Amino acid sequence: MKKFLSIFLLIFVSFSMFAQGAINKKVQTAKADVDERSLKGDILIDVFECDGDNGPYTGIDLRARKEASSDSLILMLKVKYEFETNEFFFVHPDSQAGFLDAMKMIHDKFVEWSEVAKKNKITDFKKPIPFDNNFTIYKYSVPYPKPQPRLMWADFIVNGKGKASISIGFDERGSFGHYSDYDFYSADKIAHLIYIIQPEYVRTVYEQTMRRIAELQAAEQERSDLFQ
Repeated sequence: MKKFLSIFLLIFVSFSMFAQGAINKKVQTAKADVDERSLKGDILIDVFECDGDNGPYTGIDLRARKEASSDSLILMLKVKYEFETNEFFFVHPDSQAGFLDAMKMIHDKFVEWSEVAKKNKITDFKKPIPFDNNFTIYKYSVPYPKPQPRLMWADFIVNGKGKASISIGFDERGSFGHYSDYDFYSADKIAHLIYIIQPEYVRTVYEQTMRRIAELQAAEQERSDLFQ
């Protein structure tokens, strides 16, 4: 009987330890899927890397934040430079359709004009990409409290070796410190950026991440309840 009780207690303790270990693993696994800024409401949609080299950037963190007054999502673009900055570009819901249409136009013109440049052996050439600039992007820079409105621009460029690229920026042309915020050598890269700013894609990733955050919070509460 004593032997049976000892075995029972050993199994019970082992199971308890396993359960507690499983709870802790559940917390750690969920936490690995969600970064700190997402926990604060700026949900990470994608980490995007450009492929050009006309500017001092490396890519973009694309995030979404829910509007305070509605269920709509604000797109947040943080350009990743070689140096750390606190600059963000906000695309509000009423500007997202125009922003998406502009990106599609830039993509199509890049494909078309790249073929023209290649066919005619063009070098050392630059021309603005035409698109309807009927939307506004807001630039927010810490510690300045008020976002500043910006108009997007895009240039088609062919370098001295005949390689075509696109430069996109949100600052005034010719302004002090003026440079592009995105550069592309490939239409596929532009197409990928277009894909990840689609409202349906953004909403899907946002909701999936919010569910994961809820799972993390539930797991953390379950772990906390062990300590009564």
